[in-house]
Amino acid sequence: MSRAPFTHFWGAPDIRNPPVAPPARDGYPGRHPLPFHALKFNPLGLYDLRRRLGILKQDPSIWNTYRRQFLAGDIAWLASGASDDNLHDQGFNTFFPELKALRDSLPSDDAGYTARGEFTESARKVIWDLATMLDRTLGSTTMILHVPGTTVPGTPLAPEYLRASVYLPPAFIHRHPETHPAIAQIAQSFLEFVGVATVATWVANARREGWKLTQTASNTIRPNSAPDHLIPDPKQPGSSHYIFRGLPAGRRPDDVTPPSPTSTRYGSEEPLSAEGDALLTALERVAALEGEVHLLHDLLDSTTAEQRNSIRELTQLQAQLNAAEAREEGYEEERRELQRHIGSQNPRSPAPPTYNASSQATPTRSRGGTPFASPSKTSVAALPRTTEFLKAHGLLAHLPAIRMMIRHAPATKWFQDIAGFDLDELVAEELLECLTQECL
Repeated sequence: MSRAPFTHFWGAPDIRNPPVAPPARDGYPGRHPLPFHALKFNPLGLYDLRRRLGILKQDPSIWNTYRRQFLAGDIAWLASGASDDNLHDQGFNTFFPELKALRDSLPSDDAGYTARGEFTESARKVIWDLATMLDRTLGSTTMILHVPGTTVPGTPLAPEYLRASVYLPPAFIHRHPETHPAIAQIAQSFLEFVGVATVATWVANARREGWKLTQTASNTIRPNSAPDHLIPDPKQPGSSHYIFRGLPAGRRPDDVTPPSPTSTRYGSEEPLSAEGDALLTALERVAALEGEVHLLHDLLDSTTAEQRNSIRELTQLQAQLNAAEAREEGYEEERRELQRHIGSQNPRSPAPPTYNASSQATPTRSRGGTPFASPSKTSVAALPRTTEFLKAHGLLAHLPAIRMMIRHAPATKWFQDIAGFDLDELVAEELLECLTQECL
């Protein structure tokens, strides 16, 4: 049964089956392909590049027949110019942006892990294909060695736990068995010195990024066994892809394994069978997923802390609001009490003006620019001159309202409030002058 095409969170099918049209759901992220300058070296970049270029709708059979070649061309398009782009120092003490772009372009689940593996394996095949054609075209010999930076978490940092993917022209290997010790030693030295350093650098960069590297039980990780022959069989029959497994540091492959001029097959002591390779792949996948789980836990912890802070701030604001409402209620009760008092003494006296409690905290300035100071509690309570003035003019009933006015209204509004007492204009001006001299 064939596996259903992987679909990542932008709605884009995987690199093996680019669609004819964008996703059908309107408004979905990625509904329109990215511009050419924004395409990255990852499955999403391949997807949008092919959406830009099309799939030869006028002759679909061409696309279906040569899909592998189109894929290789798209990968080469995205990688073109990288070898001399003068950006090699970006990965001096951290991961290159391309690694983060590949990691971020896919979901952090099993499907995303599979898609990343398929993409990188497709890129490796392009490199091997180019090396093969270069050697066939020029009659040359090329050797490519590649070691990944990732290992199963908990793997000891030693060459006997590492493997190298190697390109070699099979015709040269069969014709020159005398070169097998040298080739095997090159692969061993590469794993011993370059491979170990590569893994150490990857781990250091991952920790610098804050990634939690899960430790795996040590009994699931075993060192490579010594092979029966110096040159292993190709990974697949007829392929130029070889897997070399490292030996302990300081050991020479030709001291462990004699060359064989007639066969390059592993015997019964092959370090890892196909099932072993599958097990290692599964362990690496589990470790990657566990790392993603740790990242999600960290995100959840930070979100929970932010939520607690928000609740604390909301509680404080609610308490402040309750206190303000209580003060407002107190002012309103005081106003009602004053109205009742005035009404009992002089039923025909006008009601005192209503003051907003917030106006007390608003500083005002006189026309000359000098701030009006708020009257002290003593002056508000006593007001002897103002009391005598009111008594002399038969206006003593207004004294409680005037005290309320002084307490809650800025001085610039006093004249306006006094005008509400319906007094003679001259009397109102004299009353304001008396209040100003006595309170300010």
